[in-house]
Amino acid sequence: MLTLEQTLADQEDIEQLCKQKVSSSKEYYVPNNNYGFAYLMKKYADYPLDEPIYATFPHGIYFRDRVIAKGELEHELPAHLNFPPYTTALWKKAARKKKVIPFAAPIHYALKLFQPEVPEDQRKGTLFLPKHSTNVVSVSLDKEAVIEELKNLPEAFHPITVCIHWQDVEKGLHRFFSSKGFNVVSAGHLHDDNYMFRWLHLVSQFKLVAHSGLGSALFYSVLAGHPFYLTQEEATTDNTGQIQLFNKQIAQYSSAGLQRMEKLKQLFGEPSETVSDEQRELVNYYTQADLVKSPAELHKQFKQLKALATR
Repeated sequence: MLTLEQTLADQEDIEQLCKQKVSSSKEYYVPNNNYGFAYLMKKYADYPLDEPIYATFPHGIYFRDRVIAKGELEHELPAHLNFPPYTTALWKKAARKKKVIPFAAPIHYALKLFQPEVPEDQRKGTLFLPKHSTNVVSVSLDKEAVIEELKNLPEAFHPITVCIHWQDVEKGLHRFFSSKGFNVVSAGHLHDDNYMFRWLHLVSQFKLVAHSGLGSALFYSVLAGHPFYLTQEEATTDNTGQIQLFNKQIAQYSSAGLQRMEKLKQLFGEPSETVSDEQRELVNYYTQADLVKSPAELHKQFKQLKALATR
């Protein structure tokens, strides 16, 4: 298992850390390996790394509830392991040839394996994660404004470290924040088997995690026991090329979906030194914490998916 010492050593050359990696986990649907999720679930379930998971699953927490990711919908695998719960009905309606199975987000299994090395009373400062771009998603952020906001956080949340996503390292964003005097880190390439363990080790050092927009980091941080803050300076994204419209609907979100996002912004819109019960309850809902399986149960489910695919 990756250690904190190795995680910190990896930061000595984050450009090298973020170069292309190939997962040791064999997957027919390659995005299953994003952020090491297939690898860590197989480790948890004691399932062979060379045996694919015969299903697609989201590699993050999706907020859209009227559209479905094109790659997941169109892949030939016979099942989809689905979360959050508000997308299940849409999946069952759209993917008539797939078995749609409600499933706990893989972050729960990462946390079952992860051993934090920093005691809670020794956590200091804030880890800021700028909302990241991808090959098909462009992000706009007033960096100077968000830097000013971070500098104005209460003293309890200083110093500030910035964690840069691998694709933004490729674009040189780490150099911008370094030039502004910030310590800069990264969790590495998305196909690095240790990505989530490295991310958790990085987060484990800090009193607060901050982000410039709604994303999976909110849920992962809270599940790991770290207060989370959505900065007032919010990034905007253009990611229409990433999704498959369902029933030719133009709107990506229902009115209920928009209300859910506003609720998250309300709950996480102020920096705090603790995680509230309401925040934890909502995070458990989105990630379907009630569906977490034991190692034996998850192993059995993966075998059942293989049987479904090969019958």
